[in-house]
Amino acid sequence: DVSFTCVPRGLALSQQVDNNHPQPGDAVNFQIIVTNNESITATNAVISFFLADGLLMNGEVVVDVGTAVSGSLGGAPPLVAQGLTIGPGEQVIITVPTIVSESLAPGTILENVLTVSSNEFGSPPPVTQEIVVQNNGFAVFIPLVTR
Repeated sequence: DVSFTCVPRGLALSQQVDNNHPQPGDAVNFQIIVTNNESITATNAVISFFLADGLLMNGEVVVDVGTAVSGSLGGAPPLVAQGLTIGPGEQVIITVPTIVSESLAPGTILENVLTVSSNEFGSPPPVTQEIVVQNNGFAVFIPLVTR
């Protein structure tokens, strides 16, 4: 068997979440990963994270970058980072802490959108991620007694 893995050209985006099925009031952390898969530097990169209605910020945006990455980092969504210089093979990893609104009904679908652009690579298609709000897991049992 032969298998191939195709590495996306330019800036590659991915988005991960620590809880795909949260309940209202649950904390949910999103991790954004932007990787430069080219042999040239991406300049003036802008990473935007559009938070779904029903998700609220729950702390500071945390940015983990290599020493060669520069720019303005850690802004509140929708703009997460701007003016970045991302060298060949480098990654920017951003963690966005959120909390699910208490007022959301079970079954509510929340969709975040992530975009990136740079002078060299333009703007690849956005990346979306959905999570589904669950119920609290409690059920009420009322016994029926007949005589």
